[in-house]
Amino acid sequence: MLDNVRTGTKLIGGFVLVAVIAAVIGSIGYTQISVIEDASLQLYEKATAPMKGVVNMATTFQRIRVNLRDALIADSPANAEQFLTRAAELDRQLKEAQNEYRRALIDDQDRRNVDAVVVAHERYSAAGDRIAQLVRQNRGEEALAILRGDGKAANDELQKALDDLSEYCIGYGKRLSDANAATAASARSSVLAVLGVGVVLAILIGWLLTRSITTPLGQGVHMMQEMSKGHLGVRLRMARRDEVGQLAEAMDQFADDLQTTVVGTMKKVAAGDLTSDVKAKDEQDEITPALTAIITSLRSMTAEAARLAQAAVEGKLATRADASQYQGDYRRIVEGVNATLDAVIGPLNVAAEYVDRISKGDIPPKITDSYNGDFNEIKNNLNQCIEAVNALVADAGVLARAAVEGKLATRADAARHQGDFRKIVQGVNETLDAVIGPLNVAAEYVDRISKGDIPPKITDSYSGDFNEIKNNLNQCIEAVNLLVADAGLLARAAVEGKLATRADAVRHQGDFRKIVQGVNETLDAVIGPLNVAAEYVDRISKGDIPPKISDNYNGDFNEIKNNLNQCIEAVNALVGDAGLLARAAVEGKLATRADAARHQGDFRRIVQGVNETLDAVIGPLNVAAGYVDRISKGDIPPKITDTYNGDFNTIKNNLNTCIDAVNALVADARMLSTAAVEGKLATRADASRHDGDFQKIVQGVNATLDAVIGPLNVAAGYVDRISRGDIPPKITDTYNGDFNTIKNNLNTCVDAVNALVADAAMLSRAAVEGKLATRAEAGRHQGDFQAIVQGVNETLDAVIGPLTVAAGYVDRISKGDIPPKITDNYNGDFNTIKNNLNTCIEAVNALVADAGVLSRAAVEGKLATRADASRHQGDFQKIVQGVNETLDAVIGPLNVAAGYVDRISKGDIPAKITDTYNGDFNT
Repeated sequence: MLDNVRTGTKLIGGFVLVAVIAAVIGSIGYTQISVIEDASLQLYEKATAPMKGVVNMATTFQRIRVNLRDALIADSPANAEQFLTRAAELDRQLKEAQNEYRRALIDDQDRRNVDAVVVAHERYSAAGDRIAQLVRQNRGEEALAILRGDGKAANDELQKALDDLSEYCIGYGKRLSDANAATAASARSSVLAVLGVGVVLAILIGWLLTRSITTPLGQGVHMMQEMSKGHLGVRLRMARRDEVGQLAEAMDQFADDLQTTVVGTMKKVAAGDLTSDVKAKDEQDEITPALTAIITSLRSMTAEAARLAQAAVEGKLATRADASQYQGDYRRIVEGVNATLDAVIGPLNVAAEYVDRISKGDIPPKITDSYNGDFNEIKNNLNQCIEAVNALVADAGVLARAAVEGKLATRADAARHQGDFRKIVQGVNETLDAVIGPLNVAAEYVDRISKGDIPPKITDSYSGDFNEIKNNLNQCIEAVNLLVADAGLLARAAVEGKLATRADAVRHQGDFRKIVQGVNETLDAVIGPLNVAAEYVDRISKGDIPPKISDNYNGDFNEIKNNLNQCIEAVNALVGDAGLLARAAVEGKLATRADAARHQGDFRRIVQGVNETLDAVIGPLNVAAGYVDRISKGDIPPKITDTYNGDFNTIKNNLNTCIDAVNALVADARMLSTAAVEGKLATRADASRHDGDFQKIVQGVNATLDAVIGPLNVAAGYVDRISRGDIPPKITDTYNGDFNTIKNNLNTCVDAVNALVADAAMLSRAAVEGKLATRAEAGRHQGDFQAIVQGVNETLDAVIGPLTVAAGYVDRISKGDIPPKITDNYNGDFNTIKNNLNTCIEAVNALVADAGVLSRAAVEGKLATRADASRHQGDFQKIVQGVNETLDAVIGPLNVAAGYVDRISKGDIPAKITDTYNGDFNT
């Protein structure tokens, strides 16, 4: 069948068949890859995805347990109710998770497992409902007994059911994984078998093509060798229509003509066929040399043909016959053979050279020589091959430069290529997509997390190490989201004044759990003393003086405790002296004074002021009382010569006037004196018993008593109300002299206490509203009241300042804005918080520094650079180790691929890769 096909068509057809075989192998490989891809998807949908529901149920169950426990140990019914409400909501979510899991059951065993979870959950829910009911009835001991009895049994049963469900999912996933591995092995065997068959078919096609060309050429060489021996009867007799058949037909015709000429001549010579009798002898003598010459030339030509054939067999295509040995048509024949060889072998040499250069990676320029027929077709094919390879090399260069410049989104344009070259470019593009896509996603997520922008979970499907990176990133996102959620919970609670709120540390793991526990313990340590201080200040502001604080505190909190105890002592002493003076006044012991030495600061000045006020008021009263007493006894004293001011001077003058006319007033004086001795301050003389100025005197005495005793009664009432924390309104009555001063002083005291109460209420509201920056304005107060307000402000600054710094630092770190270390000095727990924050800043800075090192190394192409994990601790060390191992897993295969591509580009074809890789690297 091949005998009637032209040589060029045979060659092109052979290459086309080989290409078809390669396409069949590729399509089978693609089909097998699709089968493996479907198996991987089934592994995700049937094994991996259900595990999310199992984990969700297990997590929700643990959170229900925690909330029931917290409800039992809650410090108030309101807090217990919050925990119970949360537990009920979580119980509802657990039921929803069970229903959600039922929608994608694996098999009947999986259904039985989830049914066991539902039954155990119903039993646990019943126990939880009884516990909740008892907690609401304040029957904690009975609730605890159920928790440790039926509740524990139901807890263990539900935990076992969840464990069984999880283990079955994991076992099912293992079985699917083993089946997928078997599928992959089968696919590998199928592809290898098809590849072997393809290789055998390609070799067979090459053998048939070679045999179709070399067999007739061998027959031609044999004919020429036989003719050189004089066997002119040998014929090729090839029934072929190709170039070889045409050449065989021409050689047969040439042999026929040669045999006819030689035999005819030899017959004429043998028969003595001479042209003339005279010359017959001579003619015969001339024919013999001619025939000898002909035979010699033919033998020489045969030898040359044999030499050319041998050279062709040995591949010496540059060998040519020596035309100078022949003359006439023989020379033209030899020159024609040489020209024919030049015409045939020239293009073949060019094609061979070009194929050799291309095979060595030395892409030659296009062929510009002119050829005809099949040689022109070969030239065009070679030029197309050069264009295709040059385009492939150009795109490889584009991708290489883009990789060096970090332009990972750059792809080659597969539409510029055809056939398998297009598949190669598409394969490279898809390989880059498969490798760079997950890396870009991972880089973006790490960048967003480092900036405090927590992204949603990754839901795309990846294989091998990329899937592990995805899972690690998703776990990191969950952990950070939980931390952010708890931070938001505590922040909202602080804003709402819910200082008893704490984050649930069991929801976190590792150092994140330690962070949450540390925050909870810090809040306990800070808020406990603040609550005590707030309660004490509130009670003092209401006049309810509490007992001294006997609890033990450290650092500034101990100083606050001591200050509050001193305040309690000072106020108790002030209240005690106020009670002493009040009782003395009630008992008429006007000489009684408070001991100012028992007080300090402004409290001492207050007591001294009260004593001095009493001296200023009671001194003249004592003098007047003495005079009145003497007059009442009939012992008329001399006039008063002491100097008094205001109303007291009027009293003195009146007394002196009274002395002048005392006799008429003795009776009333005695009566008033007796009343005064008896403390009957409301007693007055009857002015109608007197006439004229004496009547006025009596009226004046009465009016004087009203003027003196009225303000004293008002002052005593106001002091009594203030001492009981009942701040009265300001005095609006009109007084004169020292009584007006007393009124003004009392009003000033009312204003000062009201301002103190207002500032205390304002600070209390600000604390409840979480406005920790709010301070009282000390400039509104004076004296010790100003010192008290300043002390409270400074106490708040001392407590809230470090908390604000810590909150700001934690906020900046959570947003990826790493602050400098804290250099301020703190004491006690605040110093511990400072040290912990500085340690955290050092750890994060070290992590950022190593990330920068790796980033710069990647930009500079230093792929061997790794971060030093030993510089980090805990999970930070695991993160750095994970990044190093990820780079090793990604860059190792890339380096191997780069080395292989480099060797292939230099024509150094390496051995096959026998190392084991996973996922896209294996592809």
